[in-house]
Amino acid sequence: MRPTVILLLWASLAAPSLASVNETAAQIAINAALESSHVPGMGAVVIRDRHLAAIAVGGITRMDKTKPVKASDPWLIGSNAKPMTAAMILRLVEQSRLSLDARLEDTDPGLAVSAQREYRAITLRQMLTHTSGLPHDYHDLAKVAVSLGGHGSLPEQRLTYLGLALKDPPVAPPGKSFHYSNTGFILAAAIAERATGLSYEQLMQREIFEPLGMRGALVGLPPADGNHGHTNGKPAAPPDEIPPMMNPAGGISLSLSAWAEFCIDQLDGAKGHGRLLTAANYKLMQSPQPESGNGLDWGYDASIGHWQGPVLEHTGSDGAWMSLVVLFPASGNGLLVNANAGSSMGGESADKSVLRALLPLVAHQVTSRAGQ
Repeated sequence: MRPTVILLLWASLAAPSLASVNETAAQIAINAALESSHVPGMGAVVIRDRHLAAIAVGGITRMDKTKPVKASDPWLIGSNAKPMTAAMILRLVEQSRLSLDARLEDTDPGLAVSAQREYRAITLRQMLTHTSGLPHDYHDLAKVAVSLGGHGSLPEQRLTYLGLALKDPPVAPPGKSFHYSNTGFILAAAIAERATGLSYEQLMQREIFEPLGMRGALVGLPPADGNHGHTNGKPAAPPDEIPPMMNPAGGISLSLSAWAEFCIDQLDGAKGHGRLLTAANYKLMQSPQPESGNGLDWGYDASIGHWQGPVLEHTGSDGAWMSLVVLFPASGNGLLVNANAGSSMGGESADKSVLRALLPLVAHQVTSRAGQ
């Protein structure tokens, strides 16, 4: 669905309410994306002026069932969990439980002592901006699966993973450049667990979900009998899905409205009205940082295509789901899109087609100066 079609729709409706325009446009975009892909189900959210303006869904929860998806279903958002993890860490910093610039050898000496020497001085700030030098993941995830064997609590499993991952050599000198790392977020969560005595799962409930009233949000995969991820032409099975140990990097499932609650709070925070953090920490999350060019953990862009920014963005996938978010903090507008299938079934292209179709509802085109 091309943006021009949405603009024509807007112009052709007789004195429509803004809500009906948003809802109609979002539904058309979802339906078109489903028709042109193998994705079973999709959902989209339109945010305008820091309020939920529309939600649209289409399709089914599983390709081998006929149950329609609902906005209230849990949707796995993959790495879009990372901004939530970053916000949880910053709340603990505000409570003086953690320090963004303390070295690993001070915050968790047990992990540091067996780590590569270069990692002993890395900080939470570097982990949350992907400048720690840590690789994307441990190089031998099959070995991790064998080592974990489903045994131990999730905090214990994270420590087992990190005991292996911190022996991988750095991909770059810590603090020097951006290298996206799931391991960095797992390490940040383990440090928070050590400082508080609570699991990451408990911390997210206490520090993020409950303060924002994100009812139904959970850490982990959606229930097996509900909305389900898909990959390679079939419903995902456990080997295809994110292991629970990696929840801090991408294992949050929630309704579309609960996801919007978090994103609206980020937009509120940009205007000085957020509920989770101080104004300074919202600014920290949402501003480009030295060496990374991104925030904690928002991608930061001056524009998106020919649409004016600044833009906060993130994508997320475990291979069986595909989600994306773009927020415009200056206007308080944004879009959230989720497909219950990975790229192998067109999830990424479907999400992007919905994004392209709906951007005219929330963004302004870049205008060039005369003579340029």
